[in-house]
Amino acid sequence: MLFHYLYLYDCIWGHDIAIARWTELGGYGVELFFIISGFVIPLSLRRKSMPDFVYGRFIRLYPVYWICVIFTAICIVLNPSLNAEVGISDFLINFTMVQGYLNVPYIDSVYWTLQYELAFYLIIAVSYFSFSKKWWGIVGVMMFVVYCAPLIIYKASTEFGWRIPASVEFLFLLRYGVYFLCGILMNNAFLLRGAARGFSSGLLVLVVVIETIVCWSLFNPVLLLSLLVMASVFYPMKGDRIFLFFGTISYSLYLIHQVIGYAVINFTSLYLDNSMLGVLFAIVLSISLATLLNQTVEAPAQRRLKDWWNRR
Repeated sequence: MLFHYLYLYDCIWGHDIAIARWTELGGYGVELFFIISGFVIPLSLRRKSMPDFVYGRFIRLYPVYWICVIFTAICIVLNPSLNAEVGISDFLINFTMVQGYLNVPYIDSVYWTLQYELAFYLIIAVSYFSFSKKWWGIVGVMMFVVYCAPLIIYKASTEFGWRIPASVEFLFLLRYGVYFLCGILMNNAFLLRGAARGFSSGLLVLVVVIETIVCWSLFNPVLLLSLLVMASVFYPMKGDRIFLFFGTISYSLYLIHQVIGYAVINFTSLYLDNSMLGVLFAIVLSISLATLLNQTVEAPAQRRLKDWWNRR
């Protein structure tokens, strides 16, 4: 959120004060999100059938997403300062959450990450159930996706001179697959026992070393974010109400904050000539809206739809 309101807003419209360069680091929040997803999603696969997993992901992602798409569209229409337009067809296709695969503009640019999430769900579910729910099946498939598929795809694009479609980038997790893989290996290292734990831990170290060599820098997001997630696993903050609160509203906050926040900052800058006040107002409004969405849409929808699924 701060990355968008401070650094990215400054790049697009410009703040009236100098923005600290460290705010650029907030851009790594996406990679951190992918690592956490890689850690958490295998847990949701346990003791579930394929239909249960697919339905569980659907009710987790879509109901509140649909409401946020509507909110965002209204915000764009009512705020010309955003310099954005929403066509009817683009608006409707955005409800599918696969607009990136169809080369349709995102109604909110942060939605691009959901394309990778959906592809990851597909890959991990197919590999998990195809290999009789064995952990090594998931790891093997992800290793192929991360280190073999990109080589094949990039080689083919070079040989035949074709541009890699966005749908292929999403489907094979190009550029971001390693973060999901690290999350999976952390999950295995944390939950498995014996040789399986040792193998997963060793493979995690190997992946981080490879990525560090490729980046040729100790400031490697894979390394730093992996360490951060590992620290949160071994030193959990479940009792901290602030972390618990933001963890609860995080998905709604991610979906709703960018466009509405930009509109608030633009409006405040126009009338108060102080973009930092706008940032403060945008933060308060986004957190309030996310809390409202979580309590009135996200959580109730999941609960009721899950109850219906269990009673069917």
